[in-house]
Amino acid sequence: MTVKELKDNLDFYDDDADVVFEVCDDFEPESVTEDKYGYKQVHLDSKLKPTFIGEIHGDCYIELGLEE
Repeated sequence: MTVKELKDNLDFYDDDADVVFEVCDDFEPESVTEDKYGYKQVHLDSKLKPTFIGEIHGDCYIELGLEE
């Protein structure tokens, strides 16, 4: 799925909805960095693809899996 296709899917949700990502496969990150506010950034050596997009508790829930 391209970024454009993902944005088109997100247009169906309320502007106030949070977007929640969950990675459902095991993976080893290439590196993990954290900024001064506690936000973490994970760098992968693999590509992720959405396996499920839906609404859970009023939020847009996106389940990601590793692309084979």
